[in-house]
Amino acid sequence: MLTKSAADEEEKCNIFNSDSRSRPTTDTSDLSPSGYFLIHYDTTGEHAPSQTNLNGNNIPDYIDEVGIIADSSRYILVDVLGFLPEIPDSDGIYDIYIQDRASGYYGVNYQDDMISGASYIVIDNAYEPGEFLTSGINTMRLTVAHEFFHAIQRSYRSVPSSSD
Repeated sequence: MLTKSAADEEEKCNIFNSDSRSRPTTDTSDLSPSGYFLIHYDTTGEHAPSQTNLNGNNIPDYIDEVGIIADSSRYILVDVLGFLPEIPDSDGIYDIYIQDRASGYYGVNYQDDMISGASYIVIDNAYEPGEFLTSGINTMRLTVAHEFFHAIQRSYRSVPSSSD
């Protein structure tokens, strides 16, 4: 049985969800450098991340950083440590959605409604000081790595059992 604080964290993390839900709707998306991840975000409105683009590539720096850490997390977890890869959804590209999340709710890994074991991530658009115990770009990095590891965990739940 989970303690109250463990149950609260499970709810915030929400890997054990079974609710049917629609994926967030955004106005644009960009691939991570490796092409394994598609980062969905808005360019305007409450869910939009900062549109600062210091390198001039027409992609907000925050989105660039999400792609870099997602690629790095996958490389370490799958290629270096040897965990099973995430289960792909219908297009074979893992989806990360950027939204303005409630204070203290860093991110969540939701199961895909169509493909058993597949999932997607929703993370905060800024990790503002005062809304989270830690804030800024490093908080985004740890959240992406944490939530993506849930995708890896889902792979183990979906491994078919052998019947000899």
